[in-house]
Amino acid sequence: MKKQKMVEAMDARIGVVTPDDAINDDELWEYLPERTNLLVTRYRTLKRFEPISSAMVDSYADTQIVQEAAETLRITRPSSVLFSCNSCSFVRGPGADFQIIEHIQRGAGAPATTITTAQVEALRHLEAQRVAVGGPYPQELTDHLGNFLTASGFEVTSVVGLGMESEWEIGNADAQV
Repeated sequence: MKKQKMVEAMDARIGVVTPDDAINDDELWEYLPERTNLLVTRYRTLKRFEPISSAMVDSYADTQIVQEAAETLRITRPSSVLFSCNSCSFVRGPGADFQIIEHIQRGAGAPATTITTAQVEALRHLEAQRVAVGGPYPQELTDHLGNFLTASGFEVTSVVGLGMESEWEIGNADAQV
């Protein structure tokens, strides 16, 4: 008699919408609770081979492209969806993150958030009022994050970008940098 393998249903399915240059899937898996599945979909733009800059990242923040990517997750019935591009969700300023969330929810048919939205909520939860910003990006892009946080009600004391120009460089940077 053949042994039947019981497959338990997952407690949650988290969808991830991310640009095609993202290389941190392994990190996302490390933070998942047991019985949670991760469903990743990628999208690309014509600027994908350019060095990271505000203009390059802005092309990845196109809400129509993001919504189309989120639609590929709909069939999997995700419990929730994460937009996994921090700079894409702050480059257009406050409120643009909520537009991205709206388009992902429309596409995937599930609640959604962005990294930037989650960061702001976490800072508010911690009752932070003053923050210093450090980012792996070129300074001109990191300045957008400082401006986003200022417009979100935080006093930004310093903004420093490390000048990295590719996701490969960011994803493979020494943790001590």
